[in-house]
Amino acid sequence: MIRLREIAQVTLSADDQDVLKSLGSDRNALQHYGLAHNARAVESRAGQALDFLDRCLEDELLPADR
Repeated sequence: MIRLREIAQVTLSADDQDVLKSLGSDRNALQHYGLAHNARAVESRAGQALDFLDRCLEDELLPADR
C-alpha cells in the first residue's frame, strides 16, 4: 500500500486498505502455511480485490478522454 500511496499517488479509502491488508494476509498464509479458508471465503476476498483493481485502473491509470 505504501507504493500505491507514496509513489503512484493513489488515494485509498479505509475499505480499500482493509481489502488489501486482508488479501496480503491471505497470500502470506497461503505461501507459508497453506491457506485454511473455504472456497467461498477465498472467492469473496478475490472479488473484493478485483473490485478494487477495477476502480483503481479506471480512476488512476486509464486516460480520462478514452
